[in-house]
Amino acid sequence: MQLAVNESYSTPARAIDIQLPLDLPTHDLGIFRIDMAKFVPTWDEDEPNGSPLLRRFARWLMNKKIWDFRDSLIEFDTLEQAFAWRSKMFAALPIPNVVYTDMLSDEVMTQLAFAGCACHYTQRVEQEWQLGHGIPEGKLLNDAVYVNDMTGLSTFSVRKPFERYGAAAYFDKDFQIMGIYWSHGSCLVKKGDQFWDHAKYVWRSSFFAYITIADHLIATHMIECNAFVSASRKHLPANHPLRIFIKPFTYRTVSINYQAALSLVSKCGLVHRIWAFDYDEFLKVCDFISIHYKFRILPNFISESMHPNKNNRTDDEWDKIYPIYHDLNAYWNIIQKYVNNFFTINYNLSVNNENDHLPNDAYIINFIHEICKQLGISGITSLQRFIDVLSQLIAASTGIHEHVGQISAYMTDPRFIGAKLQEGKEMQNIQTYSQILVLSVITGLRMPSILEDWSHLIERNRYYSDNLHNYQTFKRELQELSKDIDSRNKNIRKYPFQSFNPKYIECSTSV
Repeated sequence: MQLAVNESYSTPARAIDIQLPLDLPTHDLGIFRIDMAKFVPTWDEDEPNGSPLLRRFARWLMNKKIWDFRDSLIEFDTLEQAFAWRSKMFAALPIPNVVYTDMLSDEVMTQLAFAGCACHYTQRVEQEWQLGHGIPEGKLLNDAVYVNDMTGLSTFSVRKPFERYGAAAYFDKDFQIMGIYWSHGSCLVKKGDQFWDHAKYVWRSSFFAYITIADHLIATHMIECNAFVSASRKHLPANHPLRIFIKPFTYRTVSINYQAALSLVSKCGLVHRIWAFDYDEFLKVCDFISIHYKFRILPNFISESMHPNKNNRTDDEWDKIYPIYHDLNAYWNIIQKYVNNFFTINYNLSVNNENDHLPNDAYIINFIHEICKQLGISGITSLQRFIDVLSQLIAASTGIHEHVGQISAYMTDPRFIGAKLQEGKEMQNIQTYSQILVLSVITGLRMPSILEDWSHLIERNRYYSDNLHNYQTFKRELQELSKDIDSRNKNIRKYPFQSFNPKYIECSTSV
C-alpha cells in the first residue's frame, strides 16, 4: 500500500500525461479470464512496459499464497486507540468529500438513504408485496413511504462466527427512519427496540458491502468500464477519431482492472479477506450480481418513484432532500451533449434533423457489436441509442465511479460502517478496520481530474476548431455545474452531495 501511495504522490497522474493511442496491433490485449468469469485485458497502452519493477515485485509477493488467512477477532481497547491507529498507519486516507459529524444517530440514517452512496436504491414503497422480494411479506412496514432495501446479500452464507448481511431501512413521509428489517434476525426492528442500534449498524454495513462489490467492483469496473476500454482498443484503430475522443475516459483502465483482478478479487485477496464470504460463496455473489446486471443510462439510475412530481415536490423542494436527482441529470446532459456534438462535427450526423443513423464506418460497427455482447444489449441501430450508450460508459468511468467508489467518508470511525458482522458488536475490530482502511487508501489513489486539460489530444485536421470549441464548451459547462452544486449544497440542501460535482470527478476509473 505504501509503495503505491508514494508513487502516486511523487508522480501524480495528470491529463497532460495522457498520450495518443499507440499505433500497435489492437487485437493482442493479453486477455485474462478471472475467477468471476470476466475477461480483462492485461496489456495497457498507457503503461506499455508494465508497472515499475518494484511494484511488480510487491504485487507478486502480495499475491503469493503464503500469507495466513484467518479471521482475527481481537478488538481495540478503546475508541481512542482505534483513532490513533488510523491516524498513525493510514495517514494517506483520502480527505472525504462529505464529512459526517454524527455517525450513530437516527438522523444520519436519513442522510445516508437520501444523500449517501446508496441513495440511488431508495424508492417509494410499492403498494403490494412482490414474489422474490428480499423482505418477507409479513415483515413489511406498511405505513412506510420510502425504503432502501439492502437485503440482496442475505441469502449468501458467511464464515463463522459472523452474521449474514442484509437489511432494509424504512422511512416515513418526512424522511425519518421508522424501522429496519434485519435479515439475519428475520425480524422487523423498530425505533426503541432492543436491537435498534445493531440493526442500524447492519444496514449501514450491508449497503456498503453491496455498493462496493456490486456497483463499484462488478458493474462499474468489470462490466461497463472493461467493455468500454477492451472494445475500443480491440476494434478502433489508433488514429480513429472515436478512439481518440474517448481516450481520456479509458486512461489506464486496463492496468487498474488487471491490478484489481490480481490483488482485490482473487482468492485470499483483499475483498475475500475484508468481507465474511468464503471464496466460493463470493464467486456466487459475483454470479448473482452479474446475472441481475442490466444496462441502463444515467437518468434511469434512480427509481422513477423518486422524481419530484411523484413526491408532490417542486424541483428545489426535492433537491433539499434528494440531491442526486438534480446532479445526476445535469451531469448527464453535459456528457450527452458533448458526445452528440462529436458526431455532428466529425460525421455530419445529428439526431435532430432526421439523420439519426449510425456512421458508415466498419470500425464503429465492430466496436458496437463488441459493446453489445459485453453489456448484454440486444442491439444499437440508431445514432441516438449509440450516443446514449457512449454517454453512459463515459458517465460510468467518471461520475458513477465517484459516487460508488469514494468511500473514505465512511472510514473515519470504526463504528460507522462494518465489514464483518458479529452478534452484539457495533464496532470493527483491529483486523477488519485495518483491511478496510487499506482498501480506502488504495481506491483513493487518483486519476487526472475531469476538469484538467487534455486538448492536446484533439487532432489538428479540418475539424479542429469545431472539436476544440466542443471540448471547451464541455469543460466550461462542467465548471458551471460544479459552482451550481456548491451553491445548492450551501443554500438549498439539507445534506451536502458531491458525487457528481466535477471538481471531485476523475476523467477515468481509479482502483
